[in-house]
Amino acid sequence: MEAVSLPWQAQAFLYKALGTTLSLAEESKGVASQLIEVMMQTDYTDEGQRKGLRWCLAYCAKGQLRAVLAALKLFEEKAVSGAELEEEPVCLHSGQGLAETARVRSALLSLYSCTVLWAPGEQLRAHLESRIVPGILRHYAASAGPQRAKDTELVLSFAQSVSEVSLSIQAHGETRAFRLSQKRALLDHLMDVLKGQPSEAMRSPACQEVLVALRHLSQVPERLCHEESVELAERCISHVVALPPSGLLGDTTQALYTETLAALSGLVETLLAEREAGSAGSGWFQQVFQLLGYWLVSEREWERARAMQVAARLLKARHQGGTSPALPVGQVGRLLGALGPSTCDPLAAIRQGAVECIEVLLSLPGAMRSPEPKGRTWASWLHCIQRDLQSESTKEVRTASLQLAKVVSRALHSKEMVPFLRSLLEQLRTVNAACDQAVLWWFEVAARERGTDLKDKVRGLVAVLCSSLQWAEDPSLRRSLAQALCVLAEHHSRGVCASLVEQPLLQPRARRELWAAIVTHPSCRASALKHLLRWVMSDGSSAPNCVLVLLALREVVVALDSWTGLSSLLSDLCHVLLFWLSQDWSGEMPQAACSLLEGNGELETGWAGARGLAVEVLQTMLSQVIPEATWAMEAENAWALLREPESRLKGCYIQH
Repeated sequence: MEAVSLPWQAQAFLYKALGTTLSLAEESKGVASQLIEVMMQTDYTDEGQRKGLRWCLAYCAKGQLRAVLAALKLFEEKAVSGAELEEEPVCLHSGQGLAETARVRSALLSLYSCTVLWAPGEQLRAHLESRIVPGILRHYAASAGPQRAKDTELVLSFAQSVSEVSLSIQAHGETRAFRLSQKRALLDHLMDVLKGQPSEAMRSPACQEVLVALRHLSQVPERLCHEESVELAERCISHVVALPPSGLLGDTTQALYTETLAALSGLVETLLAEREAGSAGSGWFQQVFQLLGYWLVSEREWERARAMQVAARLLKARHQGGTSPALPVGQVGRLLGALGPSTCDPLAAIRQGAVECIEVLLSLPGAMRSPEPKGRTWASWLHCIQRDLQSESTKEVRTASLQLAKVVSRALHSKEMVPFLRSLLEQLRTVNAACDQAVLWWFEVAARERGTDLKDKVRGLVAVLCSSLQWAEDPSLRRSLAQALCVLAEHHSRGVCASLVEQPLLQPRARRELWAAIVTHPSCRASALKHLLRWVMSDGSSAPNCVLVLLALREVVVALDSWTGLSSLLSDLCHVLLFWLSQDWSGEMPQAACSLLEGNGELETGWAGARGLAVEVLQTMLSQVIPEATWAMEAENAWALLREPESRLKGCYIQH
């Protein structure tokens, strides 16, 4: 074959023919001798000859596996072991010396693994653990030392060998008969390769082939337990997603990039395949986003893009496979809330991945409650949104994102709305300013589209906003949360005000900021004042406690910088406060109000504290509007008189 220059197809045919002929021979020793001769004459710098030799050994192993393995052992001793002892390797083609030992070892990896391609199952079981896999591990471990992870040719040979061994075991049906004791060692080597990939790994197929090998190996008995599978998936995701961007945009590089992400998605899908089988796989979606959650909010846009693309691939593969279960109540809403703001990310790949994930989630059984819009299907609507989200125009992206927010808000079941909105708010300050703005847009759309459905859920949403604000230190985040409360108050003013009044554990700073946001919001301040005034005078059981209302009124009046447009409410407020101060409130103080006033740390308890609040509200309001009247009241000692129950009427008289 070396004497005549033949096309590759002809050479491949001759190698296969030689292997087939030798597999049918009766004399094993003669077969081994012939194979050794072929191996010694092969030029290992010639890719065509290396491939041809693989074909020869693979076909020969069909009937002469023992002879093939014996030939490989003798070849090692002559061509490789001698080189390690600083002896000249025997009869290598064209005088190959020590410099070619690494290349020969790389070839030996694939030569050992090719023997499993068509070997009979019984013979394979007898030699797999004892000779084939040890041969692969031996030559890989001895090659290139610590730098072997960066030797692309060696890595490709090793990954291919692991894949072939794994697939061969799976192909023989009775996989329980195979117990690959070296599985852990192979896994460790593959993970070391993945960890040691250079920064330009995305330009090479090595990373992709390692992920494919890990996927096949993970399915070999003994299978990994769930915890081990999750850990392996997490490590693989972190190594691949964190690789620096390639910096090249050529077709070849882009194809390698896409195939690598596809391989990573396939590996994660396989590792999580057994996830919660008893619960119809409902925990699978949650597990996926737990694994990718850190990377989906990374400050590096290429990491976010890769994580979002992997998530989209996983969800689409799951959906297309027909294994999409109905998720527990609240889970769809939480996932949609986490994904929604990403539709305004500056990077188009992230926006595209987010909308693809959302489309799959909306298609899950029981996720959507509303009928399709007239004249078009959800699918056609989502298709148009996907197209527009790829635009370079910020305005078009915003419009498309708002359209998607409208689709999601209309489609979700009522029981998913609170988890959806809660998850939306949790995305504030996690990625970038564009996504923060999208949170508020989506929140506003949901409040507008589902106003009626949210009426009985306002209390829970206000509690979420208050809780988030309590622990937020970032000024921008605090402002965003206050703005979200105003958005909700635009559509549910009474419910928001009542819920905010009745937040017993709200810190003074948070209370001041939230009431200030509402009362300075043009669409909310008049209605908020009207509700508070009505509740001060109400003695019904359905109204908030008047002491809590007075506390809220104090924050509102302090925050108001102008009473323009509120003149009618100004007179009403004076009248209501004076009327309230003129009454004899000598009954027992409600326990809830006592607890609040005591916990506040700045007020007296009981009705004396409540009277003090009312006086403070009136005094602050008049000092803003009619400062001369405030000075006159101070001169007459009216404020002190109003604070005391015995002199309250005299104080009211002076006020009038």
